[in-house]
Parts: sequence; structure tokens; C-alpha cells
Amino acid sequence: MSNELKKMREQVDEMYGAASLGLTAEVIVHEFETVIDKLLLLNNRLRQHLKKTGSNDTQLHFHETELRTYLSALRKQLSHLSPSLRYVKEKREVIRLEAFVAGVKEYHDGRFEGSPIVLKTSTKTDFHIRMNRGKVTQVLDNLIFNSEYWLKEDLRLKRLDKGEIRVTIDHPCLRVEDNGRGVEADVETSLFEPFVTTKPRGKGRGLGLFIVRQLLDTEACTVDLLNKRNKHGNRYIFEINFSESVVGSRAHHPIPKRCSNAS
Repeated sequence: MSNELKKMREQVDEMYGAASLGLTAEVIVHEFETVIDKLLLLNNRLRQHLKKTGSNDTQLHFHETELRTYLSALRKQLSHLSPSLRYVKEKREVIRLEAFVAGVKEYHDGRFEGSPIVLKTSTKTDFHIRMNRGKVTQVLDNLIFNSEYWLKEDLRLKRLDKGEIRVTIDHPCLRVEDNGRGVEADVETSLFEPFVTTKPRGKGRGLGLFIVRQLLDTEACTVDLLNKRNKHGNRYIFEINFSESVVGSRAHHPIPKRCSNAS
């Protein structure tokens, strides 16, 4: 009993730690946005000064342009995180999945630049949903981060030469898969439960996929690990069913209870 109690206390500590981390991230992002705006303003004044004085200092012009480019890129990265933070979580909007996924791809392409991991997207049938953008962002990010971690492990162990994450839009669902080894059989049925992880201690809390399911539950949507197996004999395709959040003409686009290829 004492061991079980100790484990429960550790899990509660992990949950509080995750919540605290989210609040800290909210503050940090806000402060970073403020600092970036101030730096861009100062950089703009420098650019105006160089133009006004007719400076021919090519090195200074180069650094001014480079700084502006990096600051703009950093602000774009932060803008991807902002919708997931607490102060906008209650807002719902109509989201076109293809455009939304394109934005997520742009963010992760910047993260994967120079690495052997690529993110590919495809659309079979596009559709719209009414949901909180922050929730959808967090859901898709968590699935991509999960794939990224295991692909990096496969790359480190020389099991792969190149990692590939694929996101497919197929009304009314979205699927995320990768070319890694897939989900280990001993956790495939408990993967969405809290604190279930095969990552080494200190590398993961086992909360990412649990949070994905909880966020979708609040919108009556679902996420499942499909039964289809890869060449390693492991299940590997995560499928989100947005049926309950789809908007548009149901007469022209009947919404099935299950995705067309769910198995």
C-alpha cells in the first residue's frame, strides 16, 4: 500500500508540475512578445536612421536586415503557441482544416529545418470545424511531438536514415502517422491513460496523449489508435474524428459516425 501511495503522490506532483509549466509558459510568451515588439521598434528606428543619413555601411545594413528577419521569425513561432494558452481558451471559431494544418506545418518546418525529420501533409477531403483554435493546436502539436520524439530515437539508434511525419485530412477525420517503429504492443491499449509512457524517466510524464483525449472529449470528439499495423507489427496511425464539431452543409456532406478507413 505504501508503494501505491507513493506512486499516486508522484503522479499528483507530475500533474501539478504540468499545470504550473503551462502557467509559466503563458507569462513567458507574453513577456517575449512585448520584448520582441520593442526590439522591432528600435530596429525600425535604426533602419529609418540609416535611410535618412544615407549610410553606406553595408555591414550595418546587413545586420539590421538579419535582426529584423530573426525577430519576425521568433514572433511567428510565439504566435503559434499563443492560441494554446489560458487567456484565449474559451473562444470558438470556424476553422478550415487544410488552412489550419498548413499553418501548423509552417511552424514545425521551421523547427525541423536542418534535421532529418520532415512533416508532410495531404488532403483527401477538406472540411470546417467549430472549435477553439488553441485546443486544436495543442492536440495536433502533441501528436506531432510524440512522433518526433520516437523518430529521433530511431534516428539515434540508426534504425532510420530519415524521419517522416504525415498528417492527412479526410472528412470528417484527421490522421497522424510516421515511419518509425510504431506503438509498442504492451501499451497500445492504455496509451491514452494518464502516466502511461515507455519513455525513460525524466524524458516524459505520460500526459501528452492523455491531454489530447481530454481536450477532444470536451468537444465530443474522439482520438483513436487504429488497428492497422506497420512492417514492425505495431499500430502507428492516430485518428481524430471531428464529426461532432464539423460545420457546413450536412445535406451535401453527410457526416459518418466513423471515418471511411477506420479499422
